[in-house]
Amino acid sequence: MNLQENIRRILREETSDPIIVALRRRVRDLDWFIWFEVRELDRRQIGGICSFKTPESFIEAVIERVDDGIYWDYFSTFIDDDSEDRAVMYRFIEKFIKDNYDNDLRVHFNITCKEKDMNLQENIRKILREEPQKLPAFVIRRLKGTDFLDLLKSEVMHNHKYYDNFHDNLVASTTEVASAKIPTDFGSDDRIDAWIDALGDYLMDRYGDEVKEYIDKVFTDDVFKNDGYIYAFVKHSERDWESRNSIGSSLNYDTWGELLYARGVGFPIDWWKVKDELNKIGSGEVLFLRPEDESNWSVYYFSIVKKKPEEVNSIYPIKDYKRLEIKL
Repeated sequence: MNLQENIRRILREETSDPIIVALRRRVRDLDWFIWFEVRELDRRQIGGICSFKTPESFIEAVIERVDDGIYWDYFSTFIDDDSEDRAVMYRFIEKFIKDNYDNDLRVHFNITCKEKDMNLQENIRKILREEPQKLPAFVIRRLKGTDFLDLLKSEVMHNHKYYDNFHDNLVASTTEVASAKIPTDFGSDDRIDAWIDALGDYLMDRYGDEVKEYIDKVFTDDVFKNDGYIYAFVKHSERDWESRNSIGSSLNYDTWGELLYARGVGFPIDWWKVKDELNKIGSGEVLFLRPEDESNWSVYYFSIVKKKPEEVNSIYPIKDYKRLEIKL
């Protein structure tokens, strides 16, 4: 049973409730919303998702974030936060996620935390060697398993449209990453601020040049120019990408730059390589992430479809359609 069938089944069971009807009408991409919140938890939570003791507590946190995000994005203007309608909405989202994503979220939690514990400790060892006088040992232990380079790439991509120059963007982004990762449950405000400054300075010195090179390659001068094509970000099932029945969601963007702003921030990959392949084929599709890829934090296949504006209502191009795979 695919995503759309699951949604229809749940809605048939509860369709008499006006809040459920409103959810069906307004929330078009609940599937993507779930994995976006998983990514945000890993970025914003101190210690990432591995700070949760069990998969159950992780899944509960995902449910709360998805519910909170959907409420404030779509329903807060006409539903009170403490009303029964609000409770109905929460129960619907909780049931949907537990019925359809419980196993996927458990697998993601177990794989992510095992790999981080085994493979991503060198960053913290470097901080311990280079900044021992500024960051106490218990803070460094809390930072264990954090992939700071990917976090910075994502944060700088997210902030790119808000700053006129890279330096200001990097200062803000390193501060945001450090603020999200430094524990705030110990120490005075002044001490916490000092730890954030120390980690931010380290991240800027350690990764600044590498992140600048990355951003310069991603956001070239022409990415926001209309090149006569529309770009669709397509999420497929966890099983395959070749079948047209595998489509989970597809969102169109008028320029490559708009797609990067909306979706690229979730995947700090070599986006210029994806664009180079798209430039070679005219209308067509490039698969760029598979479930087993290291840079893929979800369990799905992802592709980019390039098509003419008159084909905007079609998932795939009508004419001269080509499909390619790229390994990043």
